[in-house]
Amino acid sequence: MNVLCIGNAIVDILSEVNDKFLLDRGMEKGSMHMITKNQSDTLISILENNKKSCGGSASNTATGLSSLGCEVSFIGKVGKDILGNYFKKDLNNYNIKKEFISTDDSLVTGRSIISITPDKERTMNTYLGASSMLSDKDITIDMFKNIKGVFIEGYLWYLKSGKKIINKIIKESKKNNGYVALSLSDNICVDIYREEIMKLIKENSITYLFGNKSELLALLETTNKNVMLNKSLELSDYINKIIITDGSNGSYVIEGKCINHVKAALHKETIDTTGAGDLYASGFLKGIDMNLNARECAHLGNLCGSEIVKVIGAKPNKNLINLIKNIY
Repeated sequence: MNVLCIGNAIVDILSEVNDKFLLDRGMEKGSMHMITKNQSDTLISILENNKKSCGGSASNTATGLSSLGCEVSFIGKVGKDILGNYFKKDLNNYNIKKEFISTDDSLVTGRSIISITPDKERTMNTYLGASSMLSDKDITIDMFKNIKGVFIEGYLWYLKSGKKIINKIIKESKKNNGYVALSLSDNICVDIYREEIMKLIKENSITYLFGNKSELLALLETTNKNVMLNKSLELSDYINKIIITDGSNGSYVIEGKCINHVKAALHKETIDTTGAGDLYASGFLKGIDMNLNARECAHLGNLCGSEIVKVIGAKPNKNLINLIKNIY
């Protein structure tokens, strides 16, 4: 059974910076900012010792799922350029099916310039490039044959056809008895599209909603964690499971009228938090595939998230399937 991940086809360009670098450029630490191609070119020219990695939220989750032994396909769009070829080659290295990736000859491949501060937080400046031209017409019914479910990244809301794409993906997945996993992706994105996200949730019976504490606070319009958790209980009328990550505090799974809290996995050192939430989603969905209960799924998610913060970028250095072999 195949898991279909859909999102922006982005190449991450990672650099370590100090807090002053962000302040001087008016960047909100820990958030994602949309920029132009010229701005992205300028940032890349300023930053030194860049490291490249195939990125994008759904792509990161796809990598994690594949590393956990799942069959995975990715839907996205790249440019006909060096970064586009790099993106497809990198996915291929992780055994992710790339036949659903389309190419736009007129635009460059999207890139996200990720600045990592000494506290290991990542701040993203993203130019979507060709990925922004993904259309609902690029989504065909053949893509949904024999699927286990779909994983949709919230950044798709920024696309011109984003709403149509998301609705079509949900419709076709349900037609094929697949689950629908939706990631909120970013608190600024949630602030901008809150009304549409809430409408989508209440009208479509999302199976799994993933978000970190900041994103859920933004979605539910509160600054209080306890209020957020209580409001999440109300929202669970429309969602099978709401999964909330909270850094070193672990994660929460709201299922029905029950709040499950699972402690964070222990690890020695945090190098970079890029992709931690994406890999958490990989672990959680692998747990679903293994018919684990909510707490066990969250534990596996925490383990995968804790592995990715040990490295620069959002790609694991080792095969995550070993996590399962050692525990389950």
